Amino acid sequence: MLGRPPTRLFLIAACLLVLVSCRGDLPEALEVNCADAIEDRQTDISCFTVAVPADYSEPDGADFEVFVVVVDNPGGEDVGPVAGLVGGPGQAAHSFLERMRGQPFDVVLVDQRGTGLSKPSLHCSELDEIRTHLLALGHTTDADAIVAGALADCGVRLANAGVDVSLFDTDSNARDFDIVRAALGYDQWNLWGDSYGSRLGLEILRLHPETVRAAVFGSISPPQADLAAEWPDHHRRAVDLLIESCAASTDCYEAFGDLRALINELVEGLDTSPVDVEVLGSTVRMDGAALARTVFEALYSTRHIRELPFLLSTAADGDLVRLAEIRARNYDPTFSWGMYWSVHCRDYYSVTDYDAMTAALADETGGFAKAFDYTGLIETCRQWGAGTSPPSAREPVNSDIPTLLLAGRYDPATPPVWAHLVAQGLTHSTYIEFARFGHGPSMELCGLKAVEDYFRDPSRAPNIACDPAEPPRWLLP
Repeated sequence: MLGRPPTRLFLIAACLLVLVSCRGDLPEALEVNCADAIEDRQTDISCFTVAVPADYSEPDGADFEVFVVVVDNPGGEDVGPVAGLVGGPGQAAHSFLERMRGQPFDVVLVDQRGTGLSKPSLHCSELDEIRTHLLALGHTTDADAIVAGALADCGVRLANAGVDVSLFDTDSNARDFDIVRAALGYDQWNLWGDSYGSRLGLEILRLHPETVRAAVFGSISPPQADLAAEWPDHHRRAVDLLIESCAASTDCYEAFGDLRALINELVEGLDTSPVDVEVLGSTVRMDGAALARTVFEALYSTRHIRELPFLLSTAADGDLVRLAEIRARNYDPTFSWGMYWSVHCRDYYSVTDYDAMTAALADETGGFAKAFDYTGLIETCRQWGAGTSPPSAREPVNSDIPTLLLAGRYDPATPPVWAHLVAQGLTHSTYIEFARFGHGPSMELCGLKAVEDYFRDPSRAPNIACDPAEPPRWLLP
């Protein structure tokens, strides 16, 4: 427990007491009532807003406002505060509050610019409004067109409100975090993030290394990777790993047989004859591409990985309810899709290698070809109008800050090979791969214990409370 962050008045008084000069532009954290902001009246948190430059090339211009929650947990004096870097990009950090309570250190949750309660918001309600309709359409070109139209409407609304979507990228995001750190009175803090949170953390290491004590990144997203061009191969690798792991397990293979044949038959059958499933108050159309995409989405989850052979087997017997539920639940109503498109378009999609992307799809057919096809991203980015980040944003990050890198072997989006790629520039990094995990390994119980132990002493590899090489414990009939 480090206590409440110092206020601006406290910081100015401290400057006067030690007879050093105080800059007039000292970053300011304005405390707000957490009960009003997030309907939370518990006394272990403090809520703030911090003004940051909207455009860092014009620091004296307009400001954006980022929303911050500081979780004052018992202990952690030897660790210092930990900045929680959430993913997407587009997730609202304050929605992770309950998960961060009880950690053995204080946690700073920052709603990144454009997300959560930060202002302006890039939340696209237009996409929320078509969610039910999209589920009923399946994974089709008609659905893609409806999404593109809703996103275009969101862009027009934001533009009419004076929001420049090109101001939302990883560089600005990282600079915002440093202003928040200074406003809260921290000389140093620790970084903890999975998925896009790792990409943001790497940028903070690049821009402000002196402010970081230690870092933990999981499901690594490298700045130098070509996401859309590489994703089809990584998706296929994860599906193949599921198939091969089941085949290598006597129990799994005896229960479910050849998963490759099973999956291919399901996708081909649903390509020909889609099935509508009523779940959770919605109609979910399961066509071949929807099933392939659901398998991909399920591989994010360590719990779903162990269930997948069983669920695919029951689907082959005509029961698609559980897979349809996974598809229907893959939705976050607080997610800021405008932030997602601005960051990914500026940092990645606008410079993707189109030929490499299409080549990666060459061996895919039917539903898998559709489910793994990202060629439409280029046109979507052109319409969104966020522009392109400078080439420096896609350079590898070099750092000697102690960093723990975590990966889940089944991760279909940020595979272990990307952690190895990033590690080449991190001279004091430690790598742990969990054989049965998917996406977000640091939030799994065993991964979380490794995070806690590493922050206590980042000069050594952490103690691990499980066997990282343990394979999935398959759900059997």
